[in-house]
Amino acid sequence: MDLQLTNVEHFSKSNFDDKMRQLNGFQQEITLNTNKIDQLIVFGEQLIQKSEPLDATLIEDELEELHRYCQEVFGRVARFHQRLTSRHP
Repeated sequence: MDLQLTNVEHFSKSNFDDKMRQLNGFQQEITLNTNKIDQLIVFGEQLIQKSEPLDATLIEDELEELHRYCQEVFGRVARFHQRLTSRHP
């Protein structure tokens, strides 16, 4: 999704309606995948509880990185939506 968003945001010559259609698709993907991501984080937290301290630290770091990355991409989608709708009456 990150690369697709970059393409639509910066390189696509699509018109407003096409960009909005693609953006709506991204938002649907986010909605569909949010539960999966949350489940993955919960599973990771459970795994941390069962792991040796060094392994737990590595898992925690990976979970934090995943969370930051998702927040970054989801935030970019929201900002792109805001930019598109503010430019188009």
